[in-house]
Amino acid sequence: MSAGNTKFRTFGNGVKIGNWNEDKFLQQTNEAKFTDQLNAGELSFQKTDRNKAEVTAPVELTTPSGGTLHYGDTIVFDHTESNSALASLPSIRPSASVRNSVECTGASEAATPNSRTAFTIVPFDVSRAGSTVVYGDKMYLQLANPLGSGSLYLCSLSPTLNVPVARFSGEQKVEFLQLESDVTPGRDCVWELISAEAESRPEDEGSPVLANSKCHIKHTPTGQCLGCLYELRKKVLSDFGVDHEITCKTKVTGKVMGEFVTSAENMWTVRMG
Repeated sequence: MSAGNTKFRTFGNGVKIGNWNEDKFLQQTNEAKFTDQLNAGELSFQKTDRNKAEVTAPVELTTPSGGTLHYGDTIVFDHTESNSALASLPSIRPSASVRNSVECTGASEAATPNSRTAFTIVPFDVSRAGSTVVYGDKMYLQLANPLGSGSLYLCSLSPTLNVPVARFSGEQKVEFLQLESDVTPGRDCVWELISAEAESRPEDEGSPVLANSKCHIKHTPTGQCLGCLYELRKKVLSDFGVDHEITCKTKVTGKVMGEFVTSAENMWTVRMG
């Protein structure tokens, strides 16, 4: 091919106009699609905002009957030392993969009870429904699951080669299992409340749990108490703010009359309406 041949046009102005018209058509189509999704509330940021609103919607706590805790009551477990509450950490992003478990954290400044923090006390023995909760009772700790079906149940497993540990501390992991209403939680979801007062713990066993009293939340299968690692430097960052890591490990600081005394990490308060 000679140098002169390179001056010949292989595409006319009509082709350029055709491409421009196609680009303009695609732009208008995308704009129309965006507008339709916006009006329908189907954009990702709208779904995220909607999910967050559902998860953080206020929940009314149960007013204590006779000043004590009963099965079926809705309560919050406060960790007063860190100004936080035991909570779930659901993924509110539409693109998130579907899992049957949800992370457990200590929600910072959780003053208003919501779906993340409002627990229902479910009896291990179904015949105890509605009765008074006493120290040493076996129970399930249930949360609502506004972004899925069924309910969430607090769960923990003793660490093994096949069981992951907490991501920052490496201690026994705590999470929530998503279970349908017709499924009975397994043994790893069984908990009990024990007295936080070491010197009177044996006498307190079998006594009613009082509203707004301090307690330890013990995982029955492993015997370890729930802890909020508020002094841990690393925090859980999410759409809800900065949360603390929750693990299952009794932090013994001493003994009184043969009963263990724990650090503030293991101290919880039963908050009722």
